[in-house]
Parts: sequence; C-alpha cells; structure tokens
Amino acid sequence: VQYLNSHPIPGHMFNDSRFGGYLVWARAPQHKVFMDGRGYIYERAGVFTSYVDVVDLKPEALAVLKMYRIHDCLLERHSAVATLLKADPNWKQVYQDTVSTIFVRRKTNSTLSPGLSAALKAQPKHHREPERPARQAE
Repeated sequence: VQYLNSHPIPGHMFNDSRFGGYLVWARAPQHKVFMDGRGYIYERAGVFTSYVDVVDLKPEALAVLKMYRIHDCLLERHSAVATLLKADPNWKQVYQDTVSTIFVRRKTNSTLSPGLSAALKAQPKHHREPERPARQAE
C-alpha cells in the first residue's frame, strides 16, 4: 500500500482477496477493490466467479482481466497468477516484497497516462531483472 500511495497507478486493479479488506481500510474511497474477504457480496454481480477463474488459472483467466479492463494486479508474491503474469510479456512487475507483488499491463501505444508510464519505467523494489545471455550467431 505504501508503494501504491507513492506510485499511483491509474486504472482498474485486480487484487488478491486477502489484500482487499486492508485496501478498503487504507485507500477507500478513492481506491476500489476487485475483491475482499466478503465474497458473498461480489457473487451477486458475478464478480466472485470471475475472481475464482483468475486465481484458479482457468483457461479464460487472462480474458477475464481484459474484460474488466484490469491495468494492474496486487497479488501474493508466490501465487500462480503472479507466476503467469511474470512469464507474460504483456505484463511488467513494478513492485515486489516478501509478501506481495504488483504487475502493470504494458501498453504499446504512446497515449500512456503519466502515472502508468512512470510505473512501467520504474524498476521493481527488492527485485533485479536477471541478465539475459548474449545471443549467439548461428
């Protein structure tokens, strides 16, 4: 939450339900959560099913994120969704600590908002990108 307060990321956020209650307490009303521990409230609108599709990595998981126009994700660091997004070139990890990680959807057009552009350019805290080996000529 401290990272989000000092590095505002515009757009819709998908969050792990374990972080939802704290986000409501710490950042409401300006920040809306995707899910918190009160799943029964979200089921009436069908959001709970969508949430489960993502965290259970159903085949439509990435389509659900796109359908809800999710621009960033606050996840448990070692969750399956975090592993998926780390491997997906459409997402960039902008923050990581011992518990959580934040990913931001990459944009290819030049109409990035200043906050999203800054988040994409920032290096993740406590995380170093591995060096890529030089490509060998064939």
